[in-house]
Amino acid sequence: MKPSLRAAALAASLVGLSVGQAPAQALNVFVSGGAFADAVIEAFVKPFEAETGITVNAVKSEMPFPKWSLAVETNTVDFDVALTSLGFGLQLWQAGAMTPIDYSIYDAKELEGLAPQFRPEWGVAAIVNGLVLAYNTETLPEGKRPQSWADFWNVEDFPGTRTLMVPYIGTSSLPEALVADGVPLDQIYPLDVDRAFRKLDEIKPHIRKWWESASEAQQMFNAGIVDMGLSFDGRIVALQKAGKPIAFTFNGARYYASYWAIPKGAAHVTEAQRFVEFATRGANQATMTKIMGYSPPNRTAFEHLPADLASSLITAPDNIKMAYPMDAGWYAAVGPDGKSNSERILERWQEWIIK
Repeated sequence: MKPSLRAAALAASLVGLSVGQAPAQALNVFVSGGAFADAVIEAFVKPFEAETGITVNAVKSEMPFPKWSLAVETNTVDFDVALTSLGFGLQLWQAGAMTPIDYSIYDAKELEGLAPQFRPEWGVAAIVNGLVLAYNTETLPEGKRPQSWADFWNVEDFPGTRTLMVPYIGTSSLPEALVADGVPLDQIYPLDVDRAFRKLDEIKPHIRKWWESASEAQQMFNAGIVDMGLSFDGRIVALQKAGKPIAFTFNGARYYASYWAIPKGAAHVTEAQRFVEFATRGANQATMTKIMGYSPPNRTAFEHLPADLASSLITAPDNIKMAYPMDAGWYAAVGPDGKSNSERILERWQEWIIK
């Protein structure tokens, strides 16, 4: 394990997460929390148990990156499957803390339905989220609703209150600035940081608030504090279902996935591989989408979804053509100074925002 990973892991070693009093042979799966965990149990856990006869102990909690690292290093792994982000997944894989996914057990059609970025060596995408340009259809009249990031930057022709996100580990508003500046979607990464900050200089005076979490962005749109800006697609769909006059466009959107992965040293690797394969079948992902509204990574899921729901999902064929994937690897890359690109952006941001 790299020293930095070890330090992070030891710092979090007091964070105890127990798999509970599960049967000795149960498959221990961390399913996140809240309504999402309930949906995972309904869409994947219960039908998997019914099909295979394998008992699953669904742990309603996240599996923190430091705990994962520490468990592998100390040979105390007590879970078999968990969800992780692309950024953390890459770091865990590089640290030797992952079990490779056995793609030989996958049906050929199902495997073909997963784009390469959704099936790396170490994990398989569970859900896909999008960051989109949203706008209020009540406060903004027809013709004044932005349909691109160039429109968003055009404050004269598209007036209104605006919001973007602050940078944090693995993401920022720099990609939107580059899209607005005309950079082709397939050339956003590696980020031209200087160019992005120059473009942010233009919009900075017009941003009412830079949001720090998905819930904060949702609340600003819900309360009518902002007329347009960056938000997560699922949060906007939730507002639409609640009757709020908010719409969005996938034009220039970016997307990322959460991944099912298996730790090195898992006690039930064969069963874990079967669970991950089951959870990434199109039909089962479609069930998850119907419950929670998250986009399925597997294209075959769209064979099981109604057209009206499919049209609201970023991975739908017509929508994903207008979007691009986030590059967590670029953010995590460490330069000669020992700092990651993400850390350098955050440092520059802190100086820039107070000017």
